[in-house]
Amino acid sequence: MDRFVDHRVEGLIQKPECSIPVIIGKIGLRLVDEEHQTEKIDVHTYLALTDEIPLILGFKDLLASFKVCFDYKENSGWLEYE
Repeated sequence: MDRFVDHRVEGLIQKPECSIPVIIGKIGLRLVDEEHQTEKIDVHTYLALTDEIPLILGFKDLLASFKVCFDYKENSGWLEYE
């Protein structure tokens, strides 16, 4: 992982007690399903300092690498790798 900076992530309520301390970094990953595995891609991440909060992947990096599909009627979403 490439570590860039320590940061705090805030949501709708901008109070210190509602923010989350994170490390902004870049990690390499592969997306895997039952039939396919992508090549390694590097994505920006917010890494929380506790495992009680999930990893937040950089959506911008996924948008640049994959076709993002949503089917609101079927309550589903997926990434397509070409």
